[in-house]
Amino acid sequence: MTKKKGFLLSYLKYGDNDAILHCFTNDEGFQSFYIRGIYSAKNKKKALLSPLSEIYLDVNLKRKSSALPLLNQIEFVNSANSDFNIKTSTILFFTADFLNQVLKNENTQNEIYQEIGNFCEQLKIKNPQAHLIFLFKIIQLLGFAPLLGDGKYLDLETGVFTEEISHQVFDEEITKIWKTILLNSHDYNSKIPKNKSREILNSLLIYYQFHFENFKIPVSLEIVKEIFQ
Repeated sequence: MTKKKGFLLSYLKYGDNDAILHCFTNDEGFQSFYIRGIYSAKNKKKALLSPLSEIYLDVNLKRKSSALPLLNQIEFVNSANSDFNIKTSTILFFTADFLNQVLKNENTQNEIYQEIGNFCEQLKIKNPQAHLIFLFKIIQLLGFAPLLGDGKYLDLETGVFTEEISHQVFDEEITKIWKTILLNSHDYNSKIPKNKSREILNSLLIYYQFHFENFKIPVSLEIVKEIFQ
């Protein structure tokens, strides 16, 4: 047996009682696991199946086959996320869905793992813009952030700042906010005007769609927009 830590990104019920878990682990990046009996009536571990829960994964090393690694059990690393309100829970679903897409090809990436942990801490203290700053941080950690320059507008295609607008979303005001956050991306307290939050989120998702192959808008986006309008 071996125990590792991971953030739960998504899960799929398999059969009546089993499940497949997709996690981002601290030692091997994105991994999928098979767990038996998690949905059985007597199993009290179903509460661990919540987005971005940090869990210990007890892997059964005796299973030698081409199938997914088998988990003996899972348990919380820290306390559960059950005290989160509806807004925070919605952000967790949205962010887990987002990460499940963009991290599928990532192997060992300790900086990303640590940043997911930092993001979850920001949610605990109810930082209302944590998810926006986090999406900027992931752009940088995955290596496709715009090249900072003096231009007034972000060119979506080239990823540079120019003097001519190339996309209606990236007007001068939105571009200025992008620059500010990218220059201070270490700081979760970078201020985003409340009336621009939805536009910034839209611009981020458009950027990901353009630069990340097969990226799809998370299904929970409309709910996020509703609760943060």
